[in-house]
Amino acid sequence: MKLKFNQAIERGNLDESLAKANIKVNASEFVGAIVKWILVIVFLQASVGILGWLGFASLLGKVVSYLPNVIVAVLIFAVTVIIADIVEKVVRLSTERVKIGYGHIVSAIVKWAIWIFAIMIILEQLNIGGILPQAIIFGIIGFLTLAGGLAFGLGGRDAAAELIKDFKQKLSQK
Repeated sequence: MKLKFNQAIERGNLDESLAKANIKVNASEFVGAIVKWILVIVFLQASVGILGWLGFASLLGKVVSYLPNVIVAVLIFAVTVIIADIVEKVVRLSTERVKIGYGHIVSAIVKWAIWIFAIMIILEQLNIGGILPQAIIFGIIGFLTLAGGLAFGLGGRDAAAELIKDFKQKLSQK
């Protein structure tokens, strides 16, 4: 029985989305490698258990029980690549159709917001996402927000007023 896994991936455009993220992977080889290593670890665990090395067998059991978290994290990553790409294009096209400009900036902000959210979910799935990674991510976001606000507010008051005036004019014309 053939699963035709590569053809299903190609129909879903997952390979194109992964290529945009500079990830070159053959889907069937990737899944095959995961299954192979799961089987190797399971049989190694059984062999070590027979030999009486209970500590090592326990460690291998923990590795086997952790593998589903890794698989789900990889799936979340793949879905994020697709969703971030689609949403970025939709936002950019929407802002360009309304002709208010700045579509590339808005789409980049939306794309990075999706990526930050996905990274936090992936870290949580891998049981890494405690308070420290979240605090670091929130600290970086807060720093960028504060730095951007100060730079925009203090350094570009006149430019900001002109930009807002231009934006309001474009909105009122529509």
